[in-house]
Amino acid sequence: MEKEHVLVAMSGGVDSSVTALLLKKKGYKVTGITFKMLPENSHPMVVTQIRDAREVSRILDIEHITVDIAEEFEKSIIDYFAGEYLRGRTPNPCVLCNRIIKFKHLLKVAGKIDANFIATGHYATVYRDTESGIYYLKTAKNKFRDQSYFLYRIDQIVLSKVLFPLGEYDKDSVRKIAKENNIHVHNKGDSHEICFITGKDYRSFFKERNIPFAQSHGKIIYRDGTVLGYHNGIVNYTIGQRRGLGISHHTPLYVLRIDSKTNTVVVGDREDLMHRKLTASDLHWINKKPEVGLTVLAKIRSIHIPARAKITGLNNDRLEILFDEPQWAVTPGQSVVLYKEDTVLGGGIILNGE
Repeated sequence: MEKEHVLVAMSGGVDSSVTALLLKKKGYKVTGITFKMLPENSHPMVVTQIRDAREVSRILDIEHITVDIAEEFEKSIIDYFAGEYLRGRTPNPCVLCNRIIKFKHLLKVAGKIDANFIATGHYATVYRDTESGIYYLKTAKNKFRDQSYFLYRIDQIVLSKVLFPLGEYDKDSVRKIAKENNIHVHNKGDSHEICFITGKDYRSFFKERNIPFAQSHGKIIYRDGTVLGYHNGIVNYTIGQRRGLGISHHTPLYVLRIDSKTNTVVVGDREDLMHRKLTASDLHWINKKPEVGLTVLAKIRSIHIPARAKITGLNNDRLEILFDEPQWAVTPGQSVVLYKEDTVLGGGIILNGE
């Protein structure tokens, strides 16, 4: 009987390497694929990722291929990232990339090589209801490593094809498995959340690209309109930021709002960042749209502890939720992801908090 064939996204890191290993041990025919999302001379990690992925594939004795999607990645993800910051919003490009780049191309290549499944090193799980045939995205067994937040925009087609072998493991176990199987990247550090950022933080991206408006000076004002100082570009600030504001005040100040139309950064006190209400748009539901009045767990950023909330308003492109307890620094541009226990319902892009 011919083995089922799975195409595994391999970044050269320990998670994707162990994903390929586990699937091969389960009896799958495994093909590794590395997407070249950036020109080789634009980021020092591009060559390293491809080299490590090829070496791991050699160790596992599996086929490995590379696919260059740098041009599409630039237009769809990098331009989106820059545009959102210039609008005074804080984007999460990984969420968008998973939906319109990574899984799209995994399915495309899988079809070309007759692979039955695709797989990634995400810490998440998939459940299929045998009666309805509906697939559900669920959290990883280890909640500290769970990455379902980044996957909330995938659909039933992807869920019917994708395998997440790491959903039952924690990071220490994954590293141990890699070391025991002589995979040389077992102690390789975790990759940065934003793969195309070369410096220590996202601000280096705008400096390297020398985007004019990004460095345009403007006012820093207190919430009552008092001018406290001047900034050197709104892209250098994010909601909730305290350090590096370049102003002095008798109490600690935090960024409350970024107004791209007036090129202004609004600051205030920490308690001004506490919000009970949230509005989001650009919605996506994995199975069906939930009902108004449903109590959910809502996650407003990837490292946020899910908080109890109630859906108070919902139409085709607007979601309103009310938290049981105020949440800190609800940030426009980030995603809010809703859960019912350990099942991902879906979510949207945050417009504002109140």
